[in-house]
Amino acid sequence: MVDLSKIDKAGFAKLLDFNVLKKEATEADIREGIELMWKYKFACFYTGSTWTPLLVKELKGLDCEIGVPIDFPFGTSDTKTKIEATKHAIKLGATAVDMVFNIGALRDHRYDFVLNEMKEHVKAAEGAVTKPILEVHFLTDDEIRAACDILIEAGATYAKSSSGQSEGPTLEQILVMRKALE
Repeated sequence: MVDLSKIDKAGFAKLLDFNVLKKEATEADIREGIELMWKYKFACFYTGSTWTPLLVKELKGLDCEIGVPIDFPFGTSDTKTKIEATKHAIKLGATAVDMVFNIGALRDHRYDFVLNEMKEHVKAAEGAVTKPILEVHFLTDDEIRAACDILIEAGATYAKSSSGQSEGPTLEQILVMRKALE
């Protein structure tokens, strides 16, 4: 766990992902985000794969990941589509890939399906940082624990609680995640 009393501004920024994920994002929005990345030096810049080549070029030399969210924000595409999108993002230069969980499959307790999808995602990422998104707002505590177990078994790098596209997690849900991931 990070002791925030012992971390400076630059260290804190390295704990955060930055994003421009709005549907109407223009190149000017992306370039503004690039300027903010250089100014604050966040851990990662997430945006759609359309902009990955620009980020690779403009963030060269900055210690950051270039991230692409896969199947954002719904997570309901079939596995093959998600895996092909992951492979394509890596080919474009992404060094981090989120993938939204298939929440319905998880809630139906189709854990083998979700586990296999996550394993395929991690494999397709070819060593890039993987940050599956759980959307815990829609899950029970038991489902959150099951999702975290799946992430651990699949070999994901991190777990994210929410895409930010719906109601975010409660503190209690974050604590359930934290305990499950210990």
